[in-house]
Amino acid sequence: MDIQIKAPKVSVCVITYNQARYIGQCLQSIVDQHTDFDFEVLVGDDCSTDGTRAIVQKFVDNYPTVVKPVFHPVNVGGTANFLSVHALASGEYVCHCDGDDFWLPGKLSSQAKLMDENSDVVQVWHRQHFVDQDSAYIGVFPKRFPELIFGRRLSYDDLAHSYGLVGQHSSQIYRRSARSILTRDGRPTIDYFDALDIGSKGISLYMKEFLGCYRVVAGGSVTQQADGRDLVDVCMIDAVVHFAEEFPDSKKALKANLLVRAFGAMIRRRPNWRAMIGTVSAYPTSLGSIARSIVVTAAHKI
Repeated sequence: MDIQIKAPKVSVCVITYNQARYIGQCLQSIVDQHTDFDFEVLVGDDCSTDGTRAIVQKFVDNYPTVVKPVFHPVNVGGTANFLSVHALASGEYVCHCDGDDFWLPGKLSSQAKLMDENSDVVQVWHRQHFVDQDSAYIGVFPKRFPELIFGRRLSYDDLAHSYGLVGQHSSQIYRRSARSILTRDGRPTIDYFDALDIGSKGISLYMKEFLGCYRVVAGGSVTQQADGRDLVDVCMIDAVVHFAEEFPDSKKALKANLLVRAFGAMIRRRPNWRAMIGTVSAYPTSLGSIARSIVVTAAHKI
């Protein structure tokens, strides 16, 4: 007789590398989530050298039916680690959490319930507390002002106008059926690419509740580092070119998005601002789209 194993309702994908100081808090905040459904936790460790893997293994030992390790024998890089773990997700819904972030009680059940009740919604983010290396609160994301301009229900066109409308990655849940791109041909990528891919299939939604914490540490995420911001610029160009080809009607919004980013890069003397302008020079222009992109980008600085 064939034994059929029931897939979990939610797959939680955790990405980590040399985060021994934080990965325990991250994983504990996930396995402590109270739900009325099954969920799995897939942990991709990118060949850490600081004891991270041993901590992950303890969670595997303590929660063998929930926590599933993906131990890379060599360092494969952030993008490959991310893609490999998300490709293994089997749940109807998929959550992401970076290994130095952590969740608050009720996050998983609240987001899954919202997805259940809104069949047109393909991804959901919630508000996040910013915390420092000691988990002390130092700020919030996102600010309230963008919601006044775009609302809480976002279309693909809204997302195309600004990376600033995309929620913090560790707050995301999405329908696995809405994700179509799981390979990047060795190129680095950022969450904006995935948000556009998923967001092109339906509505994206922002929850008002604070259900997680994003850690701001020295030398942390790509977007916090000077060299990392240059890489993000390159990834933005890649995303704009890809989705402009796939959805030509979004070229005005994508052009506005990249022009505003190019202006910021020029002021901060980042090297890729000319490439960003050149990439979208032939796209149609809309002053209204540029104004929308400026407003939401500026709102995150207020």
